[in-house]
Amino acid sequence: MKSYDIIVIGGGPGGLSAAIYAARFMRSVLVIDKGDGRSKGKQINENYLGFPKGIAARRLGILGKQQAEKFGVTFTRDIILSSSCKKTAKSQSFTLKGKEAVYRSKALIVATGVKDIFPTFPHSENFLGKSIFWCIMCDGWKIRDKKVLIVGFDDMAAKTCLRLLNFTKDISILINCKEEDISIKPSDMKELKKRKIDIHYGNIAKAKGKKGMLESVTTDTGEEIKTEYIFSKLGYKVQSDIAQELGAVIESKGFIKTDENQRTSVPFLYAAGDVTNDTSHQILTAAHQGAVAAASADEDLLEKYQK
Repeated sequence: MKSYDIIVIGGGPGGLSAAIYAARFMRSVLVIDKGDGRSKGKQINENYLGFPKGIAARRLGILGKQQAEKFGVTFTRDIILSSSCKKTAKSQSFTLKGKEAVYRSKALIVATGVKDIFPTFPHSENFLGKSIFWCIMCDGWKIRDKKVLIVGFDDMAAKTCLRLLNFTKDISILINCKEEDISIKPSDMKELKKRKIDIHYGNIAKAKGKKGMLESVTTDTGEEIKTEYIFSKLGYKVQSDIAQELGAVIESKGFIKTDENQRTSVPFLYAAGDVTNDTSHQILTAAHQGAVAAASADEDLLEKYQK
């Protein structure tokens, strides 16, 4: 079992940024990535600084990995078992058990992100990142004057409909839950009707489209809804199990609590990216937090005479 100065869990923008900065501090760094998540999707990022033509999320990840490897970062594909994560008080080191191997480090940066919940129907994966989105900040620009369907059942879904009116007036909402589970406030429902937003009920059973671009969806009630894009507002699962197992403070929605320097409540444990908050899930934010987490880890690992 090889030991590292810093292990980063997660190979998205937050994790890659942390790895690059940590390696440039002359730390031995391992990135453990299970190979999924938002950064592995098909979407084209058009709001990340420095790419006027946009850049595919996967391409950005490939470039980030190459950059990290240039500075000596090691990568491995594995899934860490949260129940087997331990911190040894005597040696002040972390031991992580994966499906493939066991790993040890002096410091640990968790950049595990969140797992989005999307409508599922036959071949739905073909549309993800091309005509099925979740983030207005990332993809609202793409749907200007297009026909758009929001899928959800709560106030977040309703507010998304209303916010998207800045981009297009042709908006519908598909409320995909039982009537008793609808959690849209009456005032918001009234606003949807006032703004002439069509309201449908049911789940998507199938879709029509070509090359990842939607033309229509059909619900389980047999209704066909014409649409060019879908915005899913079904939420996500915060992947904070590892930090929670190690004793870090977890906030009410499942996010890992950190200070302004990305330190958690556990010494030498840091967190960066979407796993830390629910307000600004952006590549730019994740990359910034990853850099800060690496700088904090390096500072904490300095010898006494260096501080």
